[in-house]
Amino acid sequence: MIKEHCKSKMNMTEPISYTVRDHSGVKIGSYSYVPIPQVLNKYCQVEDVWEQIVLDNHRNQDDDVLTDYKDGMYFKDHSFFKDHPQALRLHFYEDEFEIVNPLGAKRNKYKICAFYYTIGNISGKHCSKLSHIHLALLVRHSHLKECGLETILQPLITDLKMLSTEGFTICVDEVQHTVHAALATISCDNLSAHMIGRFSMSFNTGRICRFCMASHSEIQQHFCEDHFVIRTTKVHEYHINCVENNPESAALYGVYGNCTFDALPYFDVTQSLPPDVMHDLLEGVIPLVMNLVICKAHREKHITIYEINDELKNVKFGRNDKPNRPVPLAEKMLRNSNIKS
Repeated sequence: MIKEHCKSKMNMTEPISYTVRDHSGVKIGSYSYVPIPQVLNKYCQVEDVWEQIVLDNHRNQDDDVLTDYKDGMYFKDHSFFKDHPQALRLHFYEDEFEIVNPLGAKRNKYKICAFYYTIGNISGKHCSKLSHIHLALLVRHSHLKECGLETILQPLITDLKMLSTEGFTICVDEVQHTVHAALATISCDNLSAHMIGRFSMSFNTGRICRFCMASHSEIQQHFCEDHFVIRTTKVHEYHINCVENNPESAALYGVYGNCTFDALPYFDVTQSLPPDVMHDLLEGVIPLVMNLVICKAHREKHITIYEINDELKNVKFGRNDKPNRPVPLAEKMLRNSNIKS
């Protein structure tokens, strides 16, 4: 009943279920894919959305100011967008999550891998809203490991090819428009980014970076880009050719083969897997730095964690931020800091 209501009253795009089979051909499950062309077709016909897309196409760019992906050199050098600057820019995001909270041996049993995307032609103040974030694919993580990305992403890749070549047609104010779209970036945590890009998934030994040829030992001594060989398009192609001719050289170059998205003629794995601000900063470096700063300030009696907690109690949060109110700082953080200042 709910599905039929959404289809008839809310113009829902129904997901398509695909069968997952193991290497012997036995069915082990299924996964769901929401057709991207159908979603974009309906999305672009929303009046406010189309106005945003038109405004983006006529936006004046300032070479000295970076406001979004369109202002950067990767967009200007992109093999598709430099010839189709008005095309929709699809920014994908991949992440895994647990739908339950299993313990022990059952951990990861119910882990789900999800692919989402936003349209970069929309103003930045809207992109982060749930109403402008679209689900593309849901699959059990175990199925993904069993069958591989190439199999699971086949319908998605097929649609992305079609969007860049044929596009889709919409009617706005009785005027027909042919709209093209292409994949711009894929954001995820570093482990997933290396899985998607077919880079080494070990961060303790060998070549650990998808942006350069740094080894684990070298990053302990050098901290500037100038000290490392950058993975450019040509450098990466050379590494792939070497690995194809001699698979044992994969560890030497830190890459094990072509990325699944290389099936898209315009895709460049060295430019399309950017660092993810949430995982690298908000869940990574910033909490560690804040921990060190607070502990140092407490020890030197600039401000104590008790005074910080009192200040937090007095902060007035808006209606949308109240559920994310910071919890009081625990006294044990002064004793259990893993990083020494």
